[in-house]
Amino acid sequence: MKDRKTRGLAFLSWLYISLFSVFVLSLIWILQLFFLNALYQGMKMRETIRIGESLTQAYGSENFEAIIQERSFTDGFMVALIDESGSTVGYGIMGLPPQWRRLGVDFEKLKQSFDENNTNAIHFTGGEPDRGFLVYMSRLGSPEATKYLLVISLLPPIDSTAKVLHFQLRTISMIVMAVSLIAALIWARRMSAPIITLTRSAKKLAEGDLSVEFKGTGYTEIKELADTLNYATEEISKSEVYRKELIANVSHDLRTPLALIKFYGEMIRGITGGNEKKRTEACDTIIKEADWLTEMVNEMLELSKLQQSEDTLSMELFDISACLNGIIESVNVMVERDGYILVLDIDDDLAVTGNEQGLKRAMYNLIGNALNYTGEDKRIMVRLKPAKNGIRFEVSDTGTGISEDELERVWDRYYKSGETHKRPVIGTGVGLSIVKAVLDRHDAEYGVCNSSNGGAMFWFIVA
Repeated sequence: MKDRKTRGLAFLSWLYISLFSVFVLSLIWILQLFFLNALYQGMKMRETIRIGESLTQAYGSENFEAIIQERSFTDGFMVALIDESGSTVGYGIMGLPPQWRRLGVDFEKLKQSFDENNTNAIHFTGGEPDRGFLVYMSRLGSPEATKYLLVISLLPPIDSTAKVLHFQLRTISMIVMAVSLIAALIWARRMSAPIITLTRSAKKLAEGDLSVEFKGTGYTEIKELADTLNYATEEISKSEVYRKELIANVSHDLRTPLALIKFYGEMIRGITGGNEKKRTEACDTIIKEADWLTEMVNEMLELSKLQQSEDTLSMELFDISACLNGIIESVNVMVERDGYILVLDIDDDLAVTGNEQGLKRAMYNLIGNALNYTGEDKRIMVRLKPAKNGIRFEVSDTGTGISEDELERVWDRYYKSGETHKRPVIGTGVGLSIVKAVLDRHDAEYGVCNSSNGGAMFWFIVA
């Protein structure tokens, strides 16, 4: 059920883009309504100072009068060159004498400002709100022949200009808002469309449709998400196949001991009678098959715990050589009984840091797996040697080996080789999964390959 407090991606994208447009337009309106005059006046003052400084630097050149005329005509400034008495000795603005005194500029007061401020240039704003002007004044020449450069820029009212700007701004704002709302809606739908498609596919997957395909279009992130979901679907499909295979394998393995238990139970009840030897043999078979079933259940529970990391393995330094020799002794009875040949190459006094019971179980399962799959000569090779980054254990058989397409799958959960073989002497078909789980918990290197003698070789290195 959709949470009423949440909003869709399309709606939120549309909302955020619209709010951003409103923010930008509001900022423009604030600048226009409250700071237009200040911005205009500041710009004009910087321009007046720039013109005044350029004329001050040009003072003394042969064409100074021409420069004044050009600046006043081109830039529209009132320019005057004044001597110490306040008389105009040069002027600009299209050849007309500047009427700077009519603006209320107090020349004597301005002269005092140079000494009071210890500067050779001053600037200020004067006049009324509707008759404002900007003044830049600099002192030129030597103290004996001082002249003053006066640059004045009028500040006409900008009310009419502001009205035109406001009208244009209102028109532009309406157009921008309409376009941004439509563009935001289109963008939001385009951005949310692939996510909606992925969501629909995910719902099909949740309903059990493992054939669903996730299609990512439009954006790199969406494509990566679709690829990840497709990979997850593929792995789920594999797990489902392995689960079915495991159920089939376990069902097959359970059927034989259960049939035997039932058969010998009926034999005890109806056939053996007072024959103690037959009764004992039947009871031994029942006990053996019951032990087999118990071992199968225990291994499956152990695998589940290891893969779910429910148990914490205690790590300690122990003699792995002695541990392996103990395993060899425990299987020697079966080896001698069934005619197996163990070829051993085990160095003494090799120590590793790890969980002794876990690594013991891993080696036991690998040796049992080799016993199950070895060839007609029944030879098993077991080696334990120092390696560059730890202690290397390996066991190989002389069987038919493993096909190339199955080499990387033998460790998979639920996987069981399709190779026809006898009922396992050791293990229940999940032994390699237990080995993998134990070695993963030890951060060990491990692998499997086909050996030169035709069989398979399993190995691991633990520090």
